[in-house]
Amino acid sequence: MSFVAYQFELYYHADTLHKWVDNRLKGNQHDKVQAGWVCLQQSQHFISVELRKKVHEINKELEAYKFLACPTTDTEADVSTAGVKHA
Repeated sequence: MSFVAYQFELYYHADTLHKWVDNRLKGNQHDKVQAGWVCLQQSQHFISVELRKKVHEINKELEAYKFLACPTTDTEADVSTAGVKHA
């Protein structure tokens, strides 16, 4: 795949995601939450140091929330898949 084709694919993916998210953000609270989760999941496809820092911060807050919401043993916490992980 040529570099130009790869750039177009990234642009197309980002543009489609942007349009979908904008549409969801005009909806009810459930739609807005869904848009947020989809953005977190899709963020792994975009190379951005700043974005990765933000996702890391969000994951830290999710871990704190999970602990406060339902303190459990370590084995039960490992089963949860609430956070979005990036390499």
